[in-house]
Amino acid sequence: MKNVLSYVGIILLITFSFFITEKLAVTLKESDPLLQELRSKKDEYQKNTIEAIITDNTIIPGVEGCEVDIEKSYENMKKIGSFTPTMIKYKKIIPKNKLNDNLDKYIISGNKEISNVSLLFKLYNNISDKKINDLIKILKNMNVSASIFVDGNYLENNGNKISTMIKDNIEILNMGYNNKYDENLVKWDNTILNELNYNNPKICYLESFSINDITICKLNNMKTVIPNIIIEDNPLTTVKSNLDNGSIISFDITDSTINELKLIINYINNKGYKIVKLSNLLREDNDKCNK
Repeated sequence: MKNVLSYVGIILLITFSFFITEKLAVTLKESDPLLQELRSKKDEYQKNTIEAIITDNTIIPGVEGCEVDIEKSYENMKKIGSFTPTMIKYKKIIPKNKLNDNLDKYIISGNKEISNVSLLFKLYNNISDKKINDLIKILKNMNVSASIFVDGNYLENNGNKISTMIKDNIEILNMGYNNKYDENLVKWDNTILNELNYNNPKICYLESFSINDITICKLNNMKTVIPNIIIEDNPLTTVKSNLDNGSIISFDITDSTINELKLIINYINNKGYKIVKLSNLLREDNDKCNK
């Protein structure tokens, strides 16, 4: 009996010791100036979520936010013993309405709180090689990332040219056939694009509302954009009159587009906007939150 009581006493003593040790560790941690500084400064490094704007059947994408992960940041900084912003770890805050959950809505702009814009070019089968080469040369020389929506007829017959464009940092996207999306052919074109560039972005292009087209795009897990600036003539003047945060600017590949493109790019850059590929314009993740 005495042995049993002795064992019980030892166990209770060990348990109590663990409890005291753990409580002491928590107390010491809570009084650590590093943890206190981290908590006092966490709001300075928080990035608020920008929610998507949904109006009827249109959507403007939101952007995820993030808050400081106190525990992980503390563990990280404890290694060097001082508050270091570059060692902060974050928790993501996801927007309520994401693009992938709203594929039945038309994207009419990138996020309005970010000064990014996208240049889109429509490549049909009747565009001359000279115009295409001139376009690519300008984009390459001016270090501009652009997106080209390619008609299915061109895509089927010009795989080598498309591969060259991809190597030149051009984003190639599916424009259907004569800007109409067929339920079977859209899959075929996406297959071709995937073979040329694995995991190529899946985005449809329209210039007006079309229930049939957006339904087909949705069934193929594709987002659908309607540019807010569609150039018909006077490219530079049109851009100057309509440019804004998140602008999606669509061009036909014409002589006037080629002749004025350098001026347009310089104008956009001088106004403080950043030109990005369409897939980047529609991104909802936040690089800061990936740390």
